Amino acid sequence: MVEENSLYSLNHPELDWKGSSHPYSTTFTDIYYPIEGALQQSRDVFIGGNTIPERLQRRSNQADNSPLVIGELGFGAGVNFLATLQEWSQLQSPKHPLHYISVENAPLHPVDLKRALSAFPELSSFSEELLAQYPPPLRGAHRLHFARNQVTLDLLFQDALEAFESQSFTADAWYLDGFDPRRNDSLWNEKLFKIVR
Repeated sequence: MVEENSLYSLNHPELDWKGSSHPYSTTFTDIYYPIEGALQQSRDVFIGGNTIPERLQRRSNQADNSPLVIGELGFGAGVNFLATLQEWSQLQSPKHPLHYISVENAPLHPVDLKRALSAFPELSSFSEELLAQYPPPLRGAHRLHFARNQVTLDLLFQDALEAFESQSFTADAWYLDGFDPRRNDSLWNEKLFKIVR
């Protein structure tokens, strides 16, 4: 059992649900995702904007089997990851491996995560996989596997700058998805952006 406020654990965020399945952060006074069109935004802005399906398909035709690496600032409710996993699952075989690395300094409580993801029934099979493996809020890296180990999710539960200074990887694409810069300046600073490249 994780002891709240211990040296190794993080606190779950305080949320206001406003009577819906859409979490609102009282800390950053911002929503986790838009009430309308969140999944489409993820597909258009992050997946489509980074041409993820095309890049994965191209790589599947090459001899190099190193994974496509996606880095993300702010895992939140995991909507971007799950939408990416869904896109990956729809690709033609053979599928190229995918490595998704996301940082989160205030991981949702599993009960809250389940409630948030209930807003996306089309992702339910992937959500169930995530919920079954979702780690406790312990500082550091947590590795989760999906799709018979072809998709790896590294959840870095710690401050973004601290996390990426201690990691050694080069991302092929970045999802910059933290809260509004005016409300969460710790994710939007020059030192961090020099690392995120």
